[in-house]
Amino acid sequence: MQKKQSVPSHYSFAVIRQHHPHVIGHMVRHEVTYERPIPLHDHDYYEIQCGCEASAMQTLNGQEDKFLCNDVYMLRPEDQHEIHVSPKQKFVYYNIAFETRRLEFIYENYHLESIKKWMDDRSWPRKVRFSPMGIAAIRNGLREMLLDTQREFAVDRFLFNFFFQLEQAKRHPYHDCPEWLQQTIARLDEPQWLKMGPRAMQKLSGYTLEYVSRILKKYANTTPRDVLNRIRMEHAAARLGMGTCDVYSLANDCGIESPSYFFRLFKKTYGCTPLQYRHNPR
Repeated sequence: MQKKQSVPSHYSFAVIRQHHPHVIGHMVRHEVTYERPIPLHDHDYYEIQCGCEASAMQTLNGQEDKFLCNDVYMLRPEDQHEIHVSPKQKFVYYNIAFETRRLEFIYENYHLESIKKWMDDRSWPRKVRFSPMGIAAIRNGLREMLLDTQREFAVDRFLFNFFFQLEQAKRHPYHDCPEWLQQTIARLDEPQWLKMGPRAMQKLSGYTLEYVSRILKKYANTTPRDVLNRIRMEHAAARLGMGTCDVYSLANDCGIESPSYFFRLFKKTYGCTPLQYRHNPR
């Protein structure tokens, strides 16, 4: 859907420095309402936007796109964009702005292909949808940045962590699935859905399980049960890595009644038992 654009404002990092003389990265938590939208603008710096609560519409270079709470946008200096919501709605997101030299410094030293594509490849996707664990890690890093925006080390640490999560997301097996199905899968990590079983995908998506199965087969060559078991094992591995849960109760938390089946499934996924994984997490 195309939207007619007004004349954009231009934001400069030099102006940010006038108000915040020592910042290396400018970190802001925005609350967007109908009365307080983000107006159309471009800028001379790169920025990362991370959804936090609810959803909004972002117009990016004249194209409207739904901005969901587990979406991250990677914006270039020349991008023109604005964010708005409907009356009585509120959307919360984090935004960090930083100069081009921060990206160039990391690329020159570590040659990360994702940075090169972000800077040079105009066909590269501007938006990434992360898993619950991935988006939580990025949000935690952004919250830390709110307290430490004056050190190059702190900004570079956030960017390194961000690109690590981005590499993980690129290996996401459901990236070709329709948006509604990616959203459904992203929510399956919540305990109530793990326990419900494959029917949780029907409940969350609003589509029949048979239709969900066909779409999963078409785009990811997998089944609802295999998707759920994969997420169950990721959930179990994360909990085991924290070292704070009983292995047998963990099976029940994952929605698997049989401990022996849980052990077999975990060993098939990670090549070791849950107890071995706890003592030597990957």
